[in-house]
Amino acid sequence: MTPREVELAFDIEGLSFRSYTRIALLRNPYVKMAQIYDRIAASDPIWRARERLGLPTPKFYPWLKATRPDRNGAGYRYSPRWRRYGAWSADTWCSGCISHVVRSEDAATKLLPIFQGLGFTPAFGDRPNRDWQNPRVAGLYDPRSRLLIQERYKTDLELYRVDWADMDLAA
Repeated sequence: MTPREVELAFDIEGLSFRSYTRIALLRNPYVKMAQIYDRIAASDPIWRARERLGLPTPKFYPWLKATRPDRNGAGYRYSPRWRRYGAWSADTWCSGCISHVVRSEDAATKLLPIFQGLGFTPAFGDRPNRDWQNPRVAGLYDPRSRLLIQERYKTDLELYRVDWADMDLAA
């Protein structure tokens, strides 16, 4: 559910949504969009049929340009939720409903003080998220697509504290 949908559900139940701690994990937008593209290529029946027929499937930049950081994201009205909402920007997703935004790579360390402040200490695994080091991601991006990510996901990149030079994606 989006945070707005959760807030509506809380309102229906008579609960004070804003009195709860609301946390969002923020993913690197370069990696996130590359992974959504790959997942659509692997699961979309039209893309798969085109591939089987030897017809071209959308290249990354035209596909990326057609996505939106809001509304239907990387899909259409009846797309699976991961496809519609996965491409949303932090501004759209959080929409003033989130009290803490944490980089996904920092989840174990940054969430610990938040949870301790709530009175409990969760157990986190020790598997670091290294998706940003995947050379596949770098292979999809050209200067136009990097610029598009920088324009659409400006707040995400500021919160994430990353730019293309930090990606260190050399093969």
